[in-house]
Amino acid sequence: MGATWPAAIFRMYSKSRSDNLRVPLAGSCPLAKLQPIFAPLHAFVYGTLGPGGILKLLEGREDMTAEFHSAIVYAEGGKILKRFVGISEGKISKEIRGSQGFGFDPIFIPEGSERTFAEMTRTEKNLISHRSKSSKILAEWISGRRAR
Repeated sequence: MGATWPAAIFRMYSKSRSDNLRVPLAGSCPLAKLQPIFAPLHAFVYGTLGPGGILKLLEGREDMTAEFHSAIVYAEGGKILKRFVGISEGKISKEIRGSQGFGFDPIFIPEGSERTFAEMTRTEKNLISHRSKSSKILAEWISGRRAR
């Protein structure tokens, strides 16, 4: 799993985040060979197909399982010290639902919910999202380092 160029620099460390959506593409679908859809390709797929295009690609499929992955890389002095990965497991809805959030939120239903990320408030989504999971793991690791 890759990471984009550092998104933020604070004193001596940097963190970089990369997000991707994984969906069950197979058979003759041209995107099947590109799984998972990494950040740069993710942006291209979103800009080209959007949520509706993903639904069209998955039309008629029984397996609608999907995962959102978020990876944060922590580095000091140009050396990667740790990677933190958060995963939201769920499924792709059969239709676009909701107006909150961004990206593929209107078609992703996280495990344990009947609502898409786009149907949740920001607070609800942040409690369970892949980004919040990877950020929480990073924060706990940093706290542990400071406690030493």
